[in-house]
Amino acid sequence: MTPPPDIGLDAAQVGDVFPFHFAFDRDLRVLAVGRSLGRMLPSFRVGQPLADTLLLYRPSLPLEPERIPTLHGQPVIFRTVASQDWLRGQLLPLADGSGWIFLGSPWFTQPSDLQRNGLEVGDFAAHDTVADVLQILQAQQMAFDDMKAIMQKLSQQRAESRRLSARLSALIGNLRGGVLVEDPERRILIVNQAFCTLFGIPADPAELVGLDCSNSAEQSKHLFAEPEAFVTGIRLALENRRTLTGEILTLRSGHILERDYVPIFSEGSYQGHLWHYRDITDRITAERALRLETSRLSLTLANIVDGVITTDSSGAITLLNAAALRILGTTESEVHGFPLGEVFRLRRS
Repeated sequence: MTPPPDIGLDAAQVGDVFPFHFAFDRDLRVLAVGRSLGRMLPSFRVGQPLADTLLLYRPSLPLEPERIPTLHGQPVIFRTVASQDWLRGQLLPLADGSGWIFLGSPWFTQPSDLQRNGLEVGDFAAHDTVADVLQILQAQQMAFDDMKAIMQKLSQQRAESRRLSARLSALIGNLRGGVLVEDPERRILIVNQAFCTLFGIPADPAELVGLDCSNSAEQSKHLFAEPEAFVTGIRLALENRRTLTGEILTLRSGHILERDYVPIFSEGSYQGHLWHYRDITDRITAERALRLETSRLSLTLANIVDGVITTDSSGAITLLNAAALRILGTTESEVHGFPLGEVFRLRRS
């Protein structure tokens, strides 16, 4: 049996694959910061205490040196102190045993999170699904903005109601997710075929317009893994009349849905609401596959036998592995923070 190849990643490759990585020593001081994470958190610098910038959000544990080894092999979420954003990934020990490295990426749920953090889609690794998901969300948000504007105009211009309703129906009919629009009395105004398919409704969407949906949650709850939670979620949304996005629902079939609720107001008057259901099973499956691949790549990093040296933007050394120290014939304390070119020049002389 042919042994597996020794796949090694140098520092540049690690940065390309995990641009949001960071490393810290056993005293919880920062050793290295990925280029994209550096753009997102400009104040996150080598040498500073990790807790100045990040808190351990999940598992909910104090960020203490003796607790770090217990996190190996499980997903972790860090929260940024200043912006309250999340970084989701996993921790692995550095090959030389001097500390730990985090491999992951930001956990964004809105396209606006990119601009707010000074990031672009190109700041993410090519394999990272976060950028793809944000682009999809951005397209969906644009569609929602269009729908909301149309609904408001519908209430203001009664004379044009039929034309606007047809336009809205066409827009919803072409959305990938299931959409249901109800009036204040929960009568159906608009529903698309995707909604009927998701909930197993054997009828043409046009035949459902005008029907009372007051008891629809009870009729459909058997489809969900947590039937009563599904019913309660709808009841609370209707009572509170506040926009809700990204609610996760699991079907008995194993499929996973994401639900949005958008109340529609015109000049302070409640005009109804919109439900949007999306099947995100493929996305969740892809994220799980990515976590598995990340674990494999991380194991490779931990076993790199070549010399690896990382520097900051100015060229100053921030991290060396054991192999690099042997090649240079020095200790980390002697070269840490010095320009890489100067270190090589001194070693040659």
